[in-house]
Amino acid sequence: MNQNSVLDKIINVIMPLIIYLFVALFSQVGFTTFVMVTEFKSLGENGVSYRETATFVENMNNIVTSNTLSVTFITIIICIPVMIYLFRKQRGNLTFTGEKKGLYINIFIGVFASLGISKLVTLLPIDGILGNYSEVSKNVMSSNLPLQIVALIILGPLMEELMFRGLIYNRIKILSDSVIAGYISSIIFGVYHMNLVQGLYTFVLGVLLAYVYERFSTLWASYLLHAGANAIAVIINYLPVSNVINSHWYLKIPVMLAELAVLVVLVYKFIYIKKSKD
Repeated sequence: MNQNSVLDKIINVIMPLIIYLFVALFSQVGFTTFVMVTEFKSLGENGVSYRETATFVENMNNIVTSNTLSVTFITIIICIPVMIYLFRKQRGNLTFTGEKKGLYINIFIGVFASLGISKLVTLLPIDGILGNYSEVSKNVMSSNLPLQIVALIILGPLMEELMFRGLIYNRIKILSDSVIAGYISSIIFGVYHMNLVQGLYTFVLGVLLAYVYERFSTLWASYLLHAGANAIAVIINYLPVSNVINSHWYLKIPVMLAELAVLVVLVYKFIYIKKSKD
C-alpha cells in the first residue's frame, strides 16, 4: 500500500468533518459580517458618537459570542442536506433497516449517560487546560429555549450522527473492524468539540453511540440516544436542584454513582444480553 493511497483514505474518512468545518467557518464569517455592518450603521445614530467607536470591536465580539448557538444552528441547517446526500450515496436511505424492538430504550440510556458521565468528567480539574468548557456552556445555554430545543435536541444530534456514525464510523469500518472504528470515530468526535472537558465526555458517549448503532444496525438508535443525552443536559440547566448537587461533592458523587449504575444496568440488560442471545 503506497503513501498516496493511505493519505487518500484518511482524507476520505475525515472529509465530512472538513465539510462541516468549512460550513462553520462560512457561517461564522457571514454572521460576523452581518453584525459588523449592523453595528457600523448604528454609529452616529440615536446619539451614538463616532468618538465612541473604540468599543465597536468589543461590542461586536460580545454579540457574536452571545449568539454562538445561532451560528451553530445556521451551520447545522446547511450541513444536514449535505450529510444526508453523502449518507444516502454511501449507505442508502435513512430508514429503520435494523431491529426496531427495544429501540427507544436508547433514549433512557442517553439520559443516564449524559447525567453520569458529565458529572464524572467535571470532577476532574481539567477545565481551561484545552479550551474553556464553562464559557462555551454558558454561551450556548444563554440562548432562548426554542432555539436550544431545535438546535441541541432535534437537529444537532441528527447532523452529528449522520456525520460521525453514518459517515466517519462506517468509512473507518471499511478499513478496520467495528471496535477500532468505534474508538477512532469517538476520538474524532471528542476533538471536534474543541475543549478537554467536553472532549472526554463526548469520547465516552461516542463509544456508546457507535455500540448501539452497530447493535441495532440503524442510525436512528444512536440518534435517539444522542437526543436523549442532549435533552437532559438542556433540562437540568433549568433545574435549581442540579446546581445544588453539582456544587457539593458529597452530593454529586453518590448521585453520579447511582446514575452510572442505572446506565450500566440499562446497557447490560437491554443491549448486551439481547445481543448475546441473537
